[in-house]
Amino acid sequence: MALEIEVFGDEEKKQEPLRLKLGKALSGGVMLRAVDAHGRVVDAGNILVIGRDGVLRLCTNINPGLGLNLDDAGRIIQGLL
Repeated sequence: MALEIEVFGDEEKKQEPLRLKLGKALSGGVMLRAVDAHGRVVDAGNILVIGRDGVLRLCTNINPGLGLNLDDAGRIIQGLL
């Protein structure tokens, strides 16, 4: 019987895709959230809210591990199309 040896920390790191889900916000608007493979909201995964008035509000303290470009307050950085 051969013994298999594996070096800890040497495994290839595969980046998970960013999964997004729209849901109803407490304010009655629509919230965009980052979720895991099972559809559960990840820690600090609230990204933005579109209010019932149509105003777009950026959430603060977004999880930096999501790979989004964030400002000093942890909000996504708005880019130009």
